[in-house]
Amino acid sequence: ADTMHMARLWDASRKVGYSLEALTTELVNRRKVPMKEIFGVPKLKKDGTPGKTVLLPPVDKLQTSPLTRPDWIRYSVYDAQGTWLLYQELKSRLQAMPWQDGLDMYHFYEKYWRPFGELLTDMERAGVHVDAATKLPAAQVQAMADRDKAELVFRRWASGYCPQAWYMNIGSSSQIQTLLFGGATKQRSSEVLPLRRTFKVDREHYEHWDVA
Repeated sequence: ADTMHMARLWDASRKVGYSLEALTTELVNRRKVPMKEIFGVPKLKKDGTPGKTVLLPPVDKLQTSPLTRPDWIRYSVYDAQGTWLLYQELKSRLQAMPWQDGLDMYHFYEKYWRPFGELLTDMERAGVHVDAATKLPAAQVQAMADRDKAELVFRRWASGYCPQAWYMNIGSSSQIQTLLFGGATKQRSSEVLPLRRTFKVDREHYEHWDVA
């Protein structure tokens, strides 16, 4: 069974999501410990001291290294057992929800959603045929053209409010934030975003673009 599908049938309006971690913690009182919490290694700063960023070693190393393999086995078993317990809990909750003709929502799941889930996994396993020789390159060219067109529309709009926005890096979240929300107060905070900020931009790259 797919516990995410079952959880959506049980409650389609959850605001905390349908992750395995959230569901096992709430429904079976069994916290799913994140991998980084067990196996994470702090990224070293330039001076060699541990930083705040936590990196996760490659899974194959966690599985085969004598230092981490015992913990990996315990983690995997705990995870699988938690998923099984969650399935049992969701099954009982769906069985308590009437559907039609004396049947319950677990019957609905078995009839419609379980085959759908199996179809999705079959599609992922088999993959999708792509004509890499002709259609894929053409699709890439079209996608890049569409991207450039959308970027031009955005630059024309943004430069109408701030002429220098024509040269901004639209992939920069900080530049987008300043353009759209500069001077606003952050949600759940009293911090006010700066109204103006100075950024280094590649003016030469965009000088040839049509600004009319």
